Parts: sequence; C-alpha cells; structure tokens
Amino acid sequence: MLTDVMIEKTFYGQAVDYLMTRGMSHEQACSVMIGVINAEENDVMKDRWQTPIEGYSPVMLNILYLSCNDYALQYIEKNCPQAWFRPMFVGIHI
Repeated sequence: MLTDVMIEKTFYGQAVDYLMTRGMSHEQACSVMIGVINAEENDVMKDRWQTPIEGYSPVMLNILYLSCNDYALQYIEKNCPQAWFRPMFVGIHI
C-alpha cells in the first residue's frame, strides 16, 4: 500500500513516484531516470536531483514529468513494447 511507503520528497524521488504510479516497477522507473538525468535538456537539474522539492513552483515538477513521459516511452518501446501501462505515458500534456 502506497501509504505505508514514505515517498522521498526530492526531485528524483518525485519523478520515480510519478513513473511508478503510472504502472512501472521501481526497477523500470529507475532505469527511465537514467535517461532523464543524463538528458541534455535536463542539464539544469544536474545538482538538484536530491534537492527537496519544498518551496519550488509546481510548474517545475510538471516540466520534469513531461521529460519523464518522453523517456518512459523510449524505455517502453525498447524494453517492453506491449506493456499494459504504455497508454499512461502517451499523449500526456500536463
């Protein structure tokens, strides 16, 4: 049960939680995050992944989630194209 698990309130933790609540396992979500973290467009986040999200605008998380969607779809296409949770990442606009 998700209420039994303390969700890490960092940018990294929130991104992993976002991916998992859409159906990915923890292992899959962490694999996706490798792409998200290494993405050139997320370079501005390189020193902030373990930063607490408290005090940041929700817009920052929404932008992060868009990046997560893109890399989740790339991961799914490569590793599990028939995944039941694929539609959870298609056409998402936050």
